[in-house]
Amino acid sequence: MTLTDARARLAEVVDHARVNHEPVYLTRRNRTVAAVVAAERLAQLLAAEAELTGLSPTPRDLPALSEADRLRAFEQLAARASQHIKPGTPPLTDADAFYQRRAARL
Repeated sequence: MTLTDARARLAEVVDHARVNHEPVYLTRRNRTVAAVVAAERLAQLLAAEAELTGLSPTPRDLPALSEADRLRAFEQLAARASQHIKPGTPPLTDADAFYQRRAARL
């Protein structure tokens, strides 16, 4: 679904992701740039990721953390993820490039 369509039908998109328990992928210029996922499913995915990577705090703790602590936790995750990317691998999106540069500064 294009971003323009999603913007016009946001409530419908959110309901579809929530009710059908499947992501709705959003595209810009025929490239997938984002996905709308039910909050419950996202929490499950974040918990699984934290368990696999051994990150602390767990995603279940994130809502109780301050904004600064959430940012620190995210930056830790980005730094760990960047360790698994081979040098010279092109970023998938502009956002990936941003987070790779940011993780490199940590």
